[in-house]
Amino acid sequence: MPPHFIPNWYFEQYCPYINPAFAYAIEADQKEVIENDLKIDDTYKFGGLRYYMSFSRTDNWFLLDDDMHTVGHGVLIRRSKELTEFPESYKLLPPESKVVGYGEFNFVTGNDTENVVMQYDVFLSAQNRSKDVALQNVGIWLYKDLTAYYQSKYPAADVKAVVIRYEVKNL
Repeated sequence: MPPHFIPNWYFEQYCPYINPAFAYAIEADQKEVIENDLKIDDTYKFGGLRYYMSFSRTDNWFLLDDDMHTVGHGVLIRRSKELTEFPESYKLLPPESKVVGYGEFNFVTGNDTENVVMQYDVFLSAQNRSKDVALQNVGIWLYKDLTAYYQSKYPAADVKAVVIRYEVKNL
C-alpha cells in the first residue's frame, strides 16, 4: 500500500509548504547563547521534514520526508485574530509585505481539535496591488513567540523577546 494516495507531483505543484529556513529576532543580554540554540535545535527546522498544506475543500496538512512518504497528517484549523492579540515581540520581525489580515493556524492530528501538534500566529500579506485576494496573491507568514521558553531555559540571559518567523512557499 502506498504511504498516501496523493501523487507526489500534487504536493509540489498545488500545496504550499512551510519553508524551514526561518528568520528570528532576539532581545537579550546573552543573545549569542539563544541564537546558537535556535540554529542547532532541529525542532525549528521540523527535523528535516517538510510541512505541506492543502487549502482545497478541507484544510489539511501533511508532514513528508525527502522521499515524499507521509510521516504525519491532520487538519489545519484556521481562525481569525486581531493584531492586538499578538505579542509585542512580533514588531521586532515585521512581515516583508503589506499585511492584509491576521489569524492563527492550529495543526491538529486527525479530527481531534484538542490534539494540537503546532500552533502559529499568522500574518497575511498582499503580494501585488490587485484587489483580488486569490490564494496565489497572498503571502503567509507564521510567527511564534518563544520569549517565555527562553526566559525559563536561560534565566541569566535576561531575555526580553525571542520570536521566529516562517514563510509559506509556493503560493
